[in-house]
Amino acid sequence: MAANLILLKVRASAISLPLAATLSEISYNWIIVAFHVDHPIIHRDIKSSNILLTENFRAKVADFGFARLAADRDSGATHVSTQVKGTAGYLDPEYMRTYQLTEKSDVYSFGVLLVELMTGRRPIEPEREIKERLTAKWVQSSFPLFLHSILVLLNY
Repeated sequence: MAANLILLKVRASAISLPLAATLSEISYNWIIVAFHVDHPIIHRDIKSSNILLTENFRAKVADFGFARLAADRDSGATHVSTQVKGTAGYLDPEYMRTYQLTEKSDVYSFGVLLVELMTGRRPIEPEREIKERLTAKWVQSSFPLFLHSILVLLNY
């Protein structure tokens, strides 16, 4: 099976139709797993190199090494307190600040992944000016309507 998988490494500014369909499939499957099961799994390391594609452009999420079960909603818990894990540039700033893990931490990372695919920029661009190094902050300041659209799409 591993021989049939290709790492999703897109650095183009235009999205092809198969890639758009793949993004749609990733979004749908991820939303089902993250929000519509009794005890959701929080991946904690959503990033482009952890999304694998089959030769038919079927998306597969890989590397669940940092994954944690979400807080038990039936007990009234709202988060899991845990050590911060993940990849710089994709990490939810609120999770980094509070050490409180929620499903929204993966939503943030997935939003960064979408921005990465749509803009062709890496999450951290060290060679750019300081105000443009973090792609998420660059999008917030340069394209607030674009960012708002992604947040609405992801229900964040």
